[in-house]
Amino acid sequence: MAEKTPLKWKFQTGDSIYSSPAVVDGVVYFGSRDKHLYAVDTKTGEEKWKFKTGSSIWSSPAVSDGVVYFGSSDSYLYALDAKTGEENWKFKTGGGVSSSPAVVDGVVYFGSGDKHLYALDIKTGEENWKFKTGDQVNSSPAVVDGVVYFGSYDKYLYAVDIENGEEQWKFQTGDSVYSPAVSDGVVYFGSRDNHLYAVDINTGEEKWKFMTGGWVFSPSSVSEGALYVGSTDKHLYAVDIKTGKEKWNWKRGDNIALSGLPIAFASGMVYFGSDDNYGESGHLYAVDAKTGKVKWLYKTGGKILSSPSVSGGIVYFGSYDNHLYAVDIEATLASGKEELKREEAEKEALAEAQEKADKHGITVYDIRIKYISDEITLEEAIELQTQHLKEEQKQKELEQDILLAAMLKRKEVEKKRKEVEKKRKEEEKKRQEEADKHGIPEEDIRNQYISGEITLEEAIELQKEEEELEQKRKEEGIEKLLKRDLLYACWDADPASDIYNQSYETEVTHEQADYIENQGLGCQRLEEVDPDADDYDPEETEKIKIDVEDYVDNDFKNDFFSRFDTDELESGEISKEEIEEWINSSVGRLCELFRSFTIHDEDQIYLQVESKEYKLEDLSPDWTDDKYYLDDKKMEYFINTSMEDW
Repeated sequence: MAEKTPLKWKFQTGDSIYSSPAVVDGVVYFGSRDKHLYAVDTKTGEEKWKFKTGSSIWSSPAVSDGVVYFGSSDSYLYALDAKTGEENWKFKTGGGVSSSPAVVDGVVYFGSGDKHLYALDIKTGEENWKFKTGDQVNSSPAVVDGVVYFGSYDKYLYAVDIENGEEQWKFQTGDSVYSPAVSDGVVYFGSRDNHLYAVDINTGEEKWKFMTGGWVFSPSSVSEGALYVGSTDKHLYAVDIKTGKEKWNWKRGDNIALSGLPIAFASGMVYFGSDDNYGESGHLYAVDAKTGKVKWLYKTGGKILSSPSVSGGIVYFGSYDNHLYAVDIEATLASGKEELKREEAEKEALAEAQEKADKHGITVYDIRIKYISDEITLEEAIELQTQHLKEEQKQKELEQDILLAAMLKRKEVEKKRKEVEKKRKEEEKKRQEEADKHGIPEEDIRNQYISGEITLEEAIELQKEEEELEQKRKEEGIEKLLKRDLLYACWDADPASDIYNQSYETEVTHEQADYIENQGLGCQRLEEVDPDADDYDPEETEKIKIDVEDYVDNDFKNDFFSRFDTDELESGEISKEEIEEWINSSVGRLCELFRSFTIHDEDQIYLQVESKEYKLEDLSPDWTDDKYYLDDKKMEYFINTSMEDW
């Protein structure tokens, strides 16, 4: 009998795989960022069929009674025949569907980027009801005893009646909420506020919460009295489901980030993926659920964010190297042990090389790396370091000579610039007099003529056209609204200041608070902590206050105008509602950008920023008409002049 190899087969798609596979009746179903859903034979690894959507597929499929349900970033939920891949129906939402659907008693439940959770009839694809939240719903729902549980980016976990779509209760966290798991009257879920929560399903009250150092996307299924959860702080945690206390934690290395996505549990083993060396590679890990010790690992050519599925002694998972893998657990156990031994030996050799490099003062990064990786000997490294330092000194002397020559040249250039500037001002003064003489009052036309962008004849013609257009608008009773005035109002009124002046309280460890206060951009510590006290524990928590302005101030103006893009608005007649939609969409994009800012880089604690919705009259009490004539003819001049002084 031929010896088993770890890799049973791998199947290539046209892009990376985030979607987690579903294995049913000898077929594995999964999506890819190449816009396709695939059905692949589990025995041979050969394609049975594929179905193309309009965009990337992040959603993991659900298979029920011969039908495959999944979402796509093209805003649709699809229902396909599991055998043929033919479309039964599709349902359009108002945003991308990353949520993985749940199918229960003839109804499919899923969330959308349009802020809703939907309930659809699985036979017709028609909507039974939908429930609106305050932000995107990328969470995958869990349905138990007549209630659907799901999270939203609006920081809440919701419990909703499946019969009528009415809210039973909601539970607030400190940031976006991810997919829940329900067991024995408790719903468990993770949040981007770095906590794992346990909440009573009947009352919606917190039973306990467990703090990590990074985002907690979601827990695995409950098994043997524990939850196994990955965090972006690069740790895997085993947490007691009754007490919320840590049983053990495991960290592979500084350059390895756990995916944080749902973890598979089978036969006493925990399976999960990683992002190694910043996306260059990824491993699938198998860890003993009781001890937290690694039993084996399997390397791929890209990070692994797909959650594994275990069936018949095979683990199936996707990778960012564009492949779906089918790995034999028994065969990998043997080869994986050898891989672990090899890595330990490499670690010891690396530590010894680093110690020698430190001892001999080899500090130049490239030379140090070559020595540590055994590309050059110690003697060669010392010689290269000496040569580098000599060349570095020569370069400094050369730069000083160049700097002196540049200073002399700069004086000549400055003299010439002043002469040109004097001539320009004289020309502008002359043009101003001409503009007054020929009656060109319209500010933007006047400015273009004075700056030399257009001729006098063009300015007179434009002025005439402007006066005719203004007369026509007055006859039609439509007020003109300049894009520049709208943009300035967004900057000078509530949207910019509401975001900039936000502050919030959050819970961190004493050690994290010290870092944020002294090495980060600052915080206000709300509790007195004595680090010299006998009972001081750096891992205990305290509350701090974060002022958003401290973290967004550095480039706030550029960030603001990069998200408030007036080119998205068509010139001409436009409704008040369309303008308000643009304002609120721009606010949302700016807030999402700031939520990617960290207040603690090492532990990946992210800034919390809330977005509000605005009416046009919030920006100016005079802007109450149902429609306007939007004018942007002079936006380029406005951006290049007036905005520089804001």
